[in-house]
Amino acid sequence: MQRRTLLKGAAVGGVVALGAGFWALPTGTAPAARTLDGARSVLAGFQGKALVSIQGWTPTEVFNHCAQSIEYSMEGYPQLKPAWFRHSVGPVAFAVFSARGARVGPLITMSRMATFDASRMLSFDLETTSANPRTARIVTSALVRIDGRDVTATETLADPGVEIPAEAAQVHGISTEQARAEGRPHDEVLRETVAEIKQAWKDGLTLVVFNAPYDLTVLRHLTGDFTVTGPVYDPLLVDRAKDRYRKGSRNLTALSEHYGVRLDNAHEATSDAMAAARIAWKQVRKVWPELSQMSPGELMEYQAVEYYHLQNNLRKHFDAKGRDTSGFSSSWPMQG
Repeated sequence: MQRRTLLKGAAVGGVVALGAGFWALPTGTAPAARTLDGARSVLAGFQGKALVSIQGWTPTEVFNHCAQSIEYSMEGYPQLKPAWFRHSVGPVAFAVFSARGARVGPLITMSRMATFDASRMLSFDLETTSANPRTARIVTSALVRIDGRDVTATETLADPGVEIPAEAAQVHGISTEQARAEGRPHDEVLRETVAEIKQAWKDGLTLVVFNAPYDLTVLRHLTGDFTVTGPVYDPLLVDRAKDRYRKGSRNLTALSEHYGVRLDNAHEATSDAMAAARIAWKQVRKVWPELSQMSPGELMEYQAVEYYHLQNNLRKHFDAKGRDTSGFSSSWPMQG
């Protein structure tokens, strides 16, 4: 019952678990972390360092279980945390752990980058067989690499190995017959997509994903071990966080129109990826330039915290209307 013991300790310890759960991993003397700032200092101290488990857990498992424990404690398990915790440091602690849990391994990529550079991005989009990221398979994968003035776009058609449902084909226009006749083997496309993303992070680029929890969760479930090891920027999330009371649709077509960027062909993967990159650039360079002053780690943490609050508010809204919220997740940029 070693795992349950750690979970209970994290839940009871609240924010203290931010430090305790993390520095149980590396070797050497651990600094005390009794406040949120102290916990952040502990986490920052491990930038660029390899983590060594002394209990057989991976860093991802520790981070994700601490996030889960904090989330449970705010929902009443094993007992409900006080209101001040649920509405202040609790959500922040959950979001920090969730974001750190997605970034398994040495936190090297982000430490090399001083601030977020909107001129160096890899914009990524998938068209798939399903709206459920846990069952979806790839139909097309698009990667638009922007490095200063150099822009390269690649799109690959995959044979998903299953029937493409009519409702999915209606969205992206690719039938089962076309995918089987013209598509490359699904697992090859998957491997190449992940390899391109990992290389972009190594090269110091930020991954731009419109609605990141969908596409990145697809990769996680298809590979079984995909992890986020570099910075992610989600234009949809930033729009929701920065302009949360604006009415109207927030799909890619609507946001392209709102920000005045070109979307050549909605639900064509390369067009979607290019439009997402343009929106990201516009948001950072023209609308909210303060985002460009954040370090990649700060930007990741900001998005994770905002996503938690947005999802929690939406869950409360749906709960009040009697709608099922069992499938809701507050984890960003990727869900389990």
